[in-house]
Amino acid sequence: MKKLLASDYDGTFFNGDVEQVKRNIKAIQQWKDAGNIFCFATGRDVVNMKYEQDRFGVSYDFLVAVNGAYVVDDKRNVLYKRLIDNKVATAIVDMLRKDSDGQLLVQNGIDGAYIVNYKDEDEYVQHLYHKVRQLYLQTPEEALQGEVVSVGCRADRFKVAKRLNALVNSTYGDLVSSYNNLTYVNVVPKNISKATGVDVVAKHCGIDASNVYTIGDDRNDIDMIDRYYSAAMDLGVEDVKQYSNIVVDTVEEYVWHILNK
Repeated sequence: MKKLLASDYDGTFFNGDVEQVKRNIKAIQQWKDAGNIFCFATGRDVVNMKYEQDRFGVSYDFLVAVNGAYVVDDKRNVLYKRLIDNKVATAIVDMLRKDSDGQLLVQNGIDGAYIVNYKDEDEYVQHLYHKVRQLYLQTPEEALQGEVVSVGCRADRFKVAKRLNALVNSTYGDLVSSYNNLTYVNVVPKNISKATGVDVVAKHCGIDASNVYTIGDDRNDIDMIDRYYSAAMDLGVEDVKQYSNIVVDTVEEYVWHILNK
């Protein structure tokens, strides 16, 4: 019976350990060799994941991008997308801009605008933000004129991000869903989540919910972790673990667990 595994990327598949990424890739290949389907379920968009493909050689059958608002196959054929009204998106960006640390994000699923004003001495972080400037060429104002599937920001403290998340949900909660991940705020259309994106892939592939498996580490993973048989990362957010079936150290470990289940 064909199975589907959906993995978060940052903090789950990739957590800074390049050697572990290689082991995860090898495990996923064995998962696919057994006739199963693999997808990433991430807050990143297509161009950002393309960068990771080029950097590490990671691959997927499907990509649940932008926290479920944009779903594509490995050829970038669009299976699903949901848009935020442009006026609403603009109003939320104006709201977030006031208290963000200068980092704003407007996504259309493929790319969009990513404004970075973040100083960090960490070499990897500096490399990442340099790459971001090359990938996202639009200004927020330009991006807000086109299709918008998500907007977001980074705050300088968790308390600020938590407050902004609550403000977005209380002001526009009938139109959007906002997720707070550490110091980040990610806003998508109402009732959209990684779980709804994984649902799209499962239905497209004709896979029953009992054969869907998920793994993640942060609050935007909770919906898909709660809906399916799941694993939470041991180094992830504690809130997430109460929704999972098991806790693991790596994606590799979870793959072996499922294959021998």
